[in-house]
Amino acid sequence: MGRSTATVKVRGLRELERAIRKLPRLMGKRVLTKALRAGALPMAAAMKQRAPVESGRLRRSIVSRASASIQSGTVAIKIGPSKAAWYAHFVEFGTATHNIRSKLLGPRLKLRDGRIVRKVSHPGAAAQPFMRPAFDETKILAANIIKQQLVTEVEKAARKLARGSARIRR
Repeated sequence: MGRSTATVKVRGLRELERAIRKLPRLMGKRVLTKALRAGALPMAAAMKQRAPVESGRLRRSIVSRASASIQSGTVAIKIGPSKAAWYAHFVEFGTATHNIRSKLLGPRLKLRDGRIVRKVSHPGAAAQPFMRPAFDETKILAANIIKQQLVTEVEKAARKLARGSARIRR
């Protein structure tokens, strides 16, 4: 998911952070990952809805990847096109007029009309933003979902830990 991704970082939430740190490492990571994925759903859906469709590859390539590091306190979710849509940043930001040259010896670029040439002047492409507008539209909703999901998941994990420690005491 190269350069064409949006990254959302949730900071603060000190009480939740302390509660998550008290959870066993693996359980804490699961709680964070689940909350991030839940928050990413509306943003990814908005990106897919806004993505221009020619072949459909760009729209299908939009994914979210969560990563959490409890030791460093870093929690991140990346939402955007996968490497399959390597051209996504050209769509988002557009391109200027440019020349396309054959890298092979001799004329090797075949045009739609059947002509074979060595160089083509490309007129550029207008920007068709879909990622940034989707981010702006859904960032507050995504943050609220993440907060709500964190509270729910921390409580659920705490109950699970409490049941486990009650069994050990017996």
